[in-house]
Amino acid sequence: MYYEESVIDGVLHYKLSPENPWIPFSATSMTNKYVSSQIVIKELTEQVEQLIADSVDDTGLPTKKGSVVCSGDPFGNWRV
Repeated sequence: MYYEESVIDGVLHYKLSPENPWIPFSATSMTNKYVSSQIVIKELTEQVEQLIADSVDDTGLPTKKGSVVCSGDPFGNWRV
């Protein structure tokens, strides 16, 4: 099955075969994609927060020998 998405002139489009023309997503479809992505982001954030909570004690130190705690900023500057 073929499926491809592309942003054309600021609008998300899709097509179902290489030969078919690009079809713009409807406002309803875009809203559904947005809502679905927000649900996934929320679930993943909760999982990461739980992993962090499970790996450090109240002082912020690793709870298990060999645990590594990393932190960083949005620019990719990470500290271990």
